[in-house]
Amino acid sequence: MFKPFKASDKLLPYVLMHYTINWTNINNKISELCLPSGTCFIVFQLKGNCSIKFKNTQLTLPQFYVVGQQTASYYIESCDKDISLMGVILKPTALFHLFNSINLQSLTNNVLPLKSVFGNHLVTFNEEFLTCDSIEHRIKLIEKLLLDCIETRQIKHTIIDYAVELINQKKAVLLLKI
Repeated sequence: MFKPFKASDKLLPYVLMHYTINWTNINNKISELCLPSGTCFIVFQLKGNCSIKFKNTQLTLPQFYVVGQQTASYYIESCDKDISLMGVILKPTALFHLFNSINLQSLTNNVLPLKSVFGNHLVTFNEEFLTCDSIEHRIKLIEKLLLDCIETRQIKHTIIDYAVELINQKKAVLLLKI
């Protein structure tokens, strides 16, 4: 079951939403088709372990990871009985603004362990995140991690950011005059 949660106002330029996904395996295997969204994700596996099947390649996922912009379909798979994920859906340009040290082109349709993005910031985050028991508290921890990252950067929005925001506001229905 997918459940969305609103992002704080400070993160709205970067985050579309937080979410949780809980699956129970009733057929000995979970295999969920994911269509390309053009967005990026930060994902936390809370229970069970998933892998991604993409173009005949099976990729085992780290417990916490970043997924680059998705431009192709893939399957999330697991043989575990129960799966619990929590994540953040980022706007298409968010990774560029938050982590411009990452080669974003190589991250398209790819996964990177979260520790390679956040480094030492994850040490205390991991401990608190894994021991807390409420979704709301976990969302606050994720938002603090992202806000700390934003505060260390001088972010300048580009025309792409404004175009994406306009598309989102208009629900992808735009009238163009030529």
